Amino acid sequence: MQTIAKGYAVQIQEIELVNIGQSFPVDQVKKFLDQSSPNGMIDGFVANYIESGNHRGVILTDTDGNIAAYAGFRTRLNGRVWQAKNAVSYDPYRGRALVGKIYRMVKQQLGKSIQSDTENTVAGMKLWTKTLPSLGLSPRVYDTQTGHILDPDQALDLMYPHQGSHNEHRYTWILERNDRYPEQNLVHEASLLMPFKGLWHDFKDEK
Repeated sequence: MQTIAKGYAVQIQEIELVNIGQSFPVDQVKKFLDQSSPNGMIDGFVANYIESGNHRGVILTDTDGNIAAYAGFRTRLNGRVWQAKNAVSYDPYRGRALVGKIYRMVKQQLGKSIQSDTENTVAGMKLWTKTLPSLGLSPRVYDTQTGHILDPDQALDLMYPHQGSHNEHRYTWILERNDRYPEQNLVHEASLLMPFKGLWHDFKDEK
């Protein structure tokens, strides 16, 4: 992907695309549900919240207690950022953007910024490029090497690198809790400002 920002070209070859579906067993989520507590409603579903150590989860259940969707996160940077780890909707509730609505709740009601992993499934790519924007959210791309934040709307194309690329595991998606991306992080022509590090997880300990 090539991003153009005020005449400044940045070559992006983003998040690694994993060609396998992301399946999280509903039986495991049922165990989480037993330890969770209701924390509001999302489109008629009960939002059940659970935390354990540095992991957080939101489980949506219908009026009969059946599990409709689950999103799991790992806390980063003293809890300011929640890194998305697992996300799945279950039949018959697939196709209703429930995971996206969980992300919106985490961002808007719980006040947390969300960051993707450096690997995305095909479903994950759809979530960040189509579902979240359709819900009124504004995902951005974060360069873990430079600290720059890039606007996908300025991209000519969206391309995920092949396995083994030198840019593999470099870029992640982000949702800032207030949609106030620091001006010093945004890439623009002739900027004299250095990107401010520490707002997002850079995965250095995992590379």
